[in-house]
Amino acid sequence: MDLALYPTISEPIKLADISPAFKSLEDQQLDGLPDEERDAKRVWVVVRQATEEDQIRRTDLQSKREVRYTGADESGLAVSEVIDDNWRERIQHEAYWTLQDVGNLERNGKPVFPKMPANIMKWEEFTSIWGKLHPLVAQTIHRAVRQFNPDWDWQQAK
Repeated sequence: MDLALYPTISEPIKLADISPAFKSLEDQQLDGLPDEERDAKRVWVVVRQATEEDQIRRTDLQSKREVRYTGADESGLAVSEVIDDNWRERIQHEAYWTLQDVGNLERNGKPVFPKMPANIMKWEEFTSIWGKLHPLVAQTIHRAVRQFNPDWDWQQAK
């Protein structure tokens, strides 16, 4: 039996197809273009399926929990749970690990992401770029990541 050793990579996913809000924002930028030209200029991404290594790293991000027991009053016991799970940072990691290519997303005529796949960039370079994205752009890219990795999305994986 020959098992697939490499993760599946998506076809280009047009962000306008998965987010009506993104489509509306993009339509404002493409206003006045013929439909065929407008379609060719739409932002797209290519995403890969998460590997087991990605799954482990993601679980590590979510597993930072600490429970503290202290003697707070006459009953002698108080419990507090500290959860160190920054979901925005997790989203950024998920994109970093799986984003393979981005098309038609530019700033000042240059691609926003100068190197692809994203994980060949240094983490600091990626976070600098990601942090400057319009929130709707980042959310929609992440929606594509989750769409291609449904076990990361509890709503899709039900």
